[in-house]
Amino acid sequence: MRKQKLESPALQNLKRLHTKIYKIIARLTCQNDTKGTWLANEN
Repeated sequence: MRKQKLESPALQNLKRLHTKIYKIIARLTCQNDTKGTWLANEN
């Protein structure tokens, strides 16, 4: 419950941006199948 209260729109945007950056890095390092999909499943 406390976690949801902290989820502001700004934080959600930051998470989304972090996910995009992570996926780009994963693609560049050829780890898109492992870490990239894992992160996508987390969200």
